[in-house]
Amino acid sequence: MIILSVGAQGIDVSKWQGEIDWKAVAGAGVEFAYIKATEGPTYRDPMFRKNIANAHRDAPEILLGCYHFGRAAEPDAAAEAKNFCDELGLYTSCWTLPPMLDIEWDKRTTPISSKQIIAWIAAFVTDVTSQLNVPCGIYTQASFWKYKLASTDKFFAQPLWLAGKTQIPGWTPLINQYSAKGTVAGIKGLVDLDAWQAEKELPRSPSMLTALLTNVLGRSRAKRSAT
Repeated sequence: MIILSVGAQGIDVSKWQGEIDWKAVAGAGVEFAYIKATEGPTYRDPMFRKNIANAHRDAPEILLGCYHFGRAAEPDAAAEAKNFCDELGLYTSCWTLPPMLDIEWDKRTTPISSKQIIAWIAAFVTDVTSQLNVPCGIYTQASFWKYKLASTDKFFAQPLWLAGKTQIPGWTPLINQYSAKGTVAGIKGLVDLDAWQAEKELPRSPSMLTALLTNVLGRSRAKRSAT
């Protein structure tokens, strides 16, 4: 079952968006949202738990996903994967979309070699996929992939969340982040805007299917209340 049509609108948020009115976000036509959960081996976004709980409760028709900001300059990818999975494990009934690793231009990664970054990503993605029993995707930019990862095709089987318009040859994105300066009802200030690109659904774990059922029922209730 395809639950999002190509072009469906989404957002991604973190502590920088502050308190979010998720009912208003859903009313503005947002169909999916990615929420920052963790960063590095120990950091947890202070708004993650409130965001995911409130979105799940107040806007069950919005499909939710979670992401981790990777610090590839720090050697322990396993610790970062554990931090991410431990946090997501508390909310398995809430998130539906593939977990994502945010790996992008960062001054800390400048001196790290392509070989080191590739090995780090491989370790993180493998650990998350194993612990959550669902493919872990990657958020990145084409320029970062070209210059810091030597245009490797090693991860092309993973879901791609692509930032910007420039494509990574051979890797079709699941999601495209097309703006960092969007405005959406229910959010004060600017927010990243995303668009769904995939025409096929991805493998899901049992917990993701449970969350998906909540989303589908939420959409049905929202449509009935609007008529």
